[in-house]
Amino acid sequence: MKNNELYIYAPVVIPTLCRYEHLKRCIDTLSECTGADKTELYVGLDFPAKESHWEGYRNICNYLPTITGFKNVVVIRREENLGAIKNARDLLDIVHQKFDRYIFSEDDNEFSPNFLEYINYGLNKYRDNPEVIAICGYAEPRYSYGCMKTYPFNAYPIIGYNAWGVGVWFDKKPVFTATSDEILSSFKTVFKAVRLNHGLAIHRMMYRKRNNAIGDLLWRLYCAFNEKYCIYPRVSKVRNWGFDGSGSNCTVLTSYSKMKIDENRTFEYDDFEIKAYPEVNMLQKKIYGFSGINLLAFLFEYILYRITGGTCFQDIKLIRKIMMLKVTLKEFRSNIK
Repeated sequence: MKNNELYIYAPVVIPTLCRYEHLKRCIDTLSECTGADKTELYVGLDFPAKESHWEGYRNICNYLPTITGFKNVVVIRREENLGAIKNARDLLDIVHQKFDRYIFSEDDNEFSPNFLEYINYGLNKYRDNPEVIAICGYAEPRYSYGCMKTYPFNAYPIIGYNAWGVGVWFDKKPVFTATSDEILSSFKTVFKAVRLNHGLAIHRMMYRKRNNAIGDLLWRLYCAFNEKYCIYPRVSKVRNWGFDGSGSNCTVLTSYSKMKIDENRTFEYDDFEIKAYPEVNMLQKKIYGFSGINLLAFLFEYILYRITGGTCFQDIKLIRKIMMLKVTLKEFRSNIK
């Protein structure tokens, strides 16, 4: 890696509770990354809230002392259940006392060997660039050989955000001035998001507002409304295993855990500008935007949300059935093309 003498390694922050197999995979692959031996790892272990948490929690307690490969490992054990959001926020407050940046991951990610190098290089490279607010490790694979086929660089700036393994500077974190209720109750804000090809953030917010798990969605809207970029890799550095039904927000899908990720041990950024590229604009529209029948479906759901005050989006079992139906229809349409 080409870099200067002031190269900084950001700490990795992982909140967890009881998903032992996920966490072990996450940390084991992270420990094998180039630069892990120069990286501090912070794990926030929440306290069980119900009986089903205890087995996984005990397995994690036994696993944590065996972790090796890092410069330092700090484990924060909660004495009462804080919940996923508060556990993560408190862990970040602790890290902020020592560092000006961090790498955040949930416990269900698997990493490429060059993940840490890619994230840390980006955090150093774009530290003083006000247009870039995060370095994201995940990249959507299904469009890599479509609209991005002619894009020439190994990473790209996009007006978007993904939290599945992300590097952030504390002083660049967005300040959100509106709540989810205020956003969803404003036709002007909703249709502005749609116009800027970020209607998906509004759509997901309707479903996830019930447990306030909307942080990444607010980041996306902040980027859209303020023309801020995140850096994505051309080939994903992260594989997500959280779509197995064990998470609090996701339905059961197998495509994410089967996707290919970068197998290289090193990464060096191509020299690209922070600007709007036609291929990336098309990618953003495909990932985060709506058009055609998808736009009509979104409008129907949004009107339903407004009429019912959001109550129809609070049943997690119903939500997962709707999401699975959408996935089935999408796969059916892909097969007949």
